[in-house]
Amino acid sequence: MIPVFVDTFFPNGSPLHWRQAEDGAVELYPIPDHARFSPNRQFTHWHLRLHVPPGTPPGTLAVRIAKVMNCWNGREAPAMSRKFVRGVVSADGIAWSGLDGCASDREGFAAEFAVPVAGGVVHFATLVPYTEADLERLLARLGRSPLARVYNLGSTVEGRALPFFELGRADAPESVFLRARAHPWETGGSWLIEGLVDRLLDGSAASQALLDGVRFCVQPMANRDGVNRGMSRFTVTGMDLNRDWHPAVPHDPVLAPENAVLALWFAEQHRLGRIPRLAIDLHNDDGGNLHFSHPTRDPEAFVARQARFEELLREHTWFTEGHTAAGFHNAGTFGEGLSEQYGINAFIWELRATQADGLGRQPLAADWKQLGAAFVEVAARYLRETA
Repeated sequence: MIPVFVDTFFPNGSPLHWRQAEDGAVELYPIPDHARFSPNRQFTHWHLRLHVPPGTPPGTLAVRIAKVMNCWNGREAPAMSRKFVRGVVSADGIAWSGLDGCASDREGFAAEFAVPVAGGVVHFATLVPYTEADLERLLARLGRSPLARVYNLGSTVEGRALPFFELGRADAPESVFLRARAHPWETGGSWLIEGLVDRLLDGSAASQALLDGVRFCVQPMANRDGVNRGMSRFTVTGMDLNRDWHPAVPHDPVLAPENAVLALWFAEQHRLGRIPRLAIDLHNDDGGNLHFSHPTRDPEAFVARQARFEELLREHTWFTEGHTAAGFHNAGTFGEGLSEQYGINAFIWELRATQADGLGRQPLAADWKQLGAAFVEVAARYLRETA
């Protein structure tokens, strides 16, 4: 039996218990994060390092993940209940590849992986991680660019800065807003934003012309405390940052300062007459749909505009999934709340985590970045054609 040490004591490492079973398999017992004053809880995220002794010959290590019950809007459902489950592995924490798992036939366990190992360490995660260190590198790069304005909106519950950046002329006639990591495990949005930045700062005349007409406003890591702690959905105070966007009810500045400061930013943009016409909250799930939570304000025009956005997305990117049904409402979410309050085109984009039909495989960081680069043209055309 190969002796193993499981390390999760690093930023973004998963909260879990573990043991090595008699057959040598590593058994992981995840700890879900919980909502405040609610039965809701979620486990979706694992990020850990498997250490084996130096000189261990290359091989595979069985890793089993124990059954966990999630609870969404009061409805319980087992985590990892689909027929297949996927993760990613890396020898150095930089170059990642996909890894298919399967349903476990062991009592009490939901999923099992054969993780490739050799002497040293293997990194094992749900999606390609995007940590605070990655964010700091992006912010440093933006800080050196004359095309970017980087500032902090405020602080998280635990006192971490909440960075925000803008690309494009400050007085550009149009604005687009993007937010990532309202839910900490959903790293696809972070990589999409990296691709968007790469495209806009590529030095081309086309990018400069686009930045003259469109201001891209980005909150790159909303639930920064949760990212640092390796959580799945909620903040350290048990708040879901994709909830409580009711126009008539302000966000709690103590329990949810992350949302309170963002709501103030939108209010100030509205006061200045510079409210974005397009606002997207980037998420990950297994479906990959656009969640158009239909507002009561001008619903027919809203549907027409969102249909055009989806057409452009299909034309310019590998997106092939779909959208929520006509008449769909999810009251209190980011999209519906901002649409009702300001009449802007706001919605949730659930980037498909484990399988993208347009790629025919599991998306990795480079794929999300490619999607972000292509999104730039989607946003520009959408604004022109729906003015």
